[in-house]
Amino acid sequence: MELYGCPWCIFEAETYQEFESRYSGYLSDFYLRLRDEFPEIFASLTFYKRLGDWKPVHTYEPDSFADYQNGSSSFVIQIDPQCEVIIFIGHNYRYETGSWSEKPYDDALQAIRTILHQ
Repeated sequence: MELYGCPWCIFEAETYQEFESRYSGYLSDFYLRLRDEFPEIFASLTFYKRLGDWKPVHTYEPDSFADYQNGSSSFVIQIDPQCEVIIFIGHNYRYETGSWSEKPYDDALQAIRTILHQ
C-alpha cells in the first residue's frame, strides 16, 4: 500500500484504540481535538503505523499516520513524537508545525481548514 507518497514504505493499519494504547507522545490528544472540530473527518480517518522500509534499516513505529480520502480534499497526517512535529500533506499542499509553535493544535486544525478549502 502506498501512503504518504512513499511506495517503498511498509505500513500497517490500526484502529484508533490501538493508536491510543501505543502512542503517548507529542500531541497524543490531537485526534480528539480533530474529532471535536471535524467529526465527519475523524470518522473517516484510517490510522496506520509505519513499520519500516523495504529494507529493514529504520523503524517508525512510534509515529502516527492517518489518511483521509475525499477527492481533492484528501490528506495524510503524520505525528512524530521524537521530532515533536505534526505534518499534513494534501494535494499541492504540505504543512508542518511542532514544538516551536505557541499554538500547535490551532495551527494543525488550520492546516486542515486550508486543505478543505483548496
